[in-house]
Amino acid sequence: MTDLNPPIKSYLDKADELTISNPAKAELYLLDLLKNDFSLKELLQLKIKLAYALWSESKTDDSYKIYLEVGNKARENSFEEEIADSLEGMALFSGLKGNIKEGLDYVEEAIGIYRKLKLPNKEAKASNNHAIILYYNNQLDEALVSFNNTLKLSTNEKSTHYISALGNSALIYRARGEMQKALDFITRGFYLATEIGLNRAISTFQNNMADTLRSLGNYSESKKNYEEALLRAREANDKRNIGMLSIGFANYWIELGDLKQGFDYLKDGYQIYNEMDDSFGKILCYDGFAHYWSVKGNLKKAEKYLLKALELHEKISVLELQVSILVLLAEIYEGLKRPNEAYHYLELANTLAREKKSNLARAEVLLQRGRNLITNSQFNEAKLVLDEALWLSKEIPHIEIQLISMMLLSRCFLIRFVKNSLDTSYYDLAIKYIQDTIKLTKEKNLIPNYIHALVIRGMLYSIKDDNENAKKSLNEAMELAKERGMTIQVRKMQDQLSVLKGSQEEKIPKQQFKNIIIGFAMEELRKATTSYVEATMTEIDLEDTFLITYKLDEKWGAVIDNVENLNLNDSGTQQTLNELGAVYSFSIGQGQNYNEGLFGPLPFEKNKQAIIYAKMMNDSSHSIKRLDGKNFILFTLVFPSKMVQFFYDRQKLTRIFEEEINNILSVQEIDNSFLHKLRQKIMSEFMKDLSPEKNGY
Repeated sequence: MTDLNPPIKSYLDKADELTISNPAKAELYLLDLLKNDFSLKELLQLKIKLAYALWSESKTDDSYKIYLEVGNKARENSFEEEIADSLEGMALFSGLKGNIKEGLDYVEEAIGIYRKLKLPNKEAKASNNHAIILYYNNQLDEALVSFNNTLKLSTNEKSTHYISALGNSALIYRARGEMQKALDFITRGFYLATEIGLNRAISTFQNNMADTLRSLGNYSESKKNYEEALLRAREANDKRNIGMLSIGFANYWIELGDLKQGFDYLKDGYQIYNEMDDSFGKILCYDGFAHYWSVKGNLKKAEKYLLKALELHEKISVLELQVSILVLLAEIYEGLKRPNEAYHYLELANTLAREKKSNLARAEVLLQRGRNLITNSQFNEAKLVLDEALWLSKEIPHIEIQLISMMLLSRCFLIRFVKNSLDTSYYDLAIKYIQDTIKLTKEKNLIPNYIHALVIRGMLYSIKDDNENAKKSLNEAMELAKERGMTIQVRKMQDQLSVLKGSQEEKIPKQQFKNIIIGFAMEELRKATTSYVEATMTEIDLEDTFLITYKLDEKWGAVIDNVENLNLNDSGTQQTLNELGAVYSFSIGQGQNYNEGLFGPLPFEKNKQAIIYAKMMNDSSHSIKRLDGKNFILFTLVFPSKMVQFFYDRQKLTRIFEEEINNILSVQEIDNSFLHKLRQKIMSEFMKDLSPEKNGY
């Protein structure tokens, strides 16, 4: 047991030091201290420290009870400083639960007391909490003012509230698209936290640094920061940061296309937050699982997790999260062709946005409304709605909403141009909004967004037969993507460039080529402007797939060799397949190079896509001198466009093609039976990915 009655300040200082390095040790130290005799005022001061240590451990219910108890005792005895301390603590709970007015009232009363008592450091700390509550309510400008007040009032740059204000200010600058400024604030905070050994803050800063670097397209440095921060958090057994970092790292892997790693980190994060019974963290995990299952093509599983997240908002009501989930549910239900439910959730989001007077929430609702209107071909109304979203995004300001608004407007006008290609003003407007996007992403150094916009512009140029500028855009995008290890994006651009190069061949049917390019542009704009895929699959979709093999003929070029699960009696269908075979063979073959491997997805016809596995094989039936007894075979798997996500794992698909095709020696062994077996193998292997995991996730 601790000796009685040493100076209380030394106890309080030690409690602060322990809370910074190890909140669990701080809790034990304070509980031991509280067994001793102290004056009531000293007792309340120690209990305030205990409440904060418990908060740091995510023991929120216990923490709140102590803050409440201290507040009641302090008011009974007119201890003003302790009254303010308890008010400041309870304010964060109110803000986190969505009781914004109550939280602001508490913290503003605390600030008034600290100001009256001339306690600038405590006023600075309360100002930081004031800003956090405003941030919860999406009042970003007001929050930034309060964070700046914290920085001005603090007499010690190594205080936890000063360091916290740096990190939180960075989050606002990120939302505005001022990434370099955000990175500067994060770096300052990281070095200060490192100097004083503020382990929890160090991990938080590295997580924010990793997220920001990812937005800037610096994936290698982003990965390094995630790994270092996770190692540090695990060494300190800092569960809250382990959970947060696991979610961030999961998003990193999903973005780069490694779904298995992303799923594993999501599970790690969920297990941590579940053990802590942390509702906020579990909501983030459920959103992550929804994203994962959507990428896998299973919207019903995505729906399940979003509904779970929504249920938890009864325990924690953070407006930004709640509105985002409601909007995502509306998007999911549109994809599931359940418009009444989509409208219901979008209306709930709109009501919340109005009640809370949040421009950010309102802009999110408008974006989803714009998506729905475009899908339903209500283009004039979509333009009005998206113009308002764009205006609000500049007023807030919020860079992500601004970018999505511009690309949705481009998508709107591109569809109108495709429907009425005689009116070139629609094409000009589609290009204009993409040019605006390129300018903004380049100015803000948002490289992944910049790459995406360059690809879309390249496709739009190609629609107008401006192939030179199209290639420049795509080549610039591809070089940037290569530098950053964005392998999926590089592969897609290689396919797109192949199609552009192949288009210069005179034998290619120009309309089929044009249709493929338009399909590319539409797909890129769709992916850039939606959070989830727009439709889910059914058993009918799984059956509505077929395989075609093309090979080369000395006289006729690409010819159909075999077809499985498709009736070729219709002459129009046969002509279309022949024309597409010509486009694909020239694009992939590139003259005499005959590139082998997996290509696509490439647009097919009538809302279908194709993935092609190209292979040189022995062929005794066709004598093509330059191929020396071999032929260039295109195994072409055709499927509904909505199934693109189904085949996300290209390595797996490549392996299946190779395993089956390497078992045959010549083209003559490719018959309907072989293709049927190959297609069934592909479908069954990928169906496993859509089944619920054995561990229940």
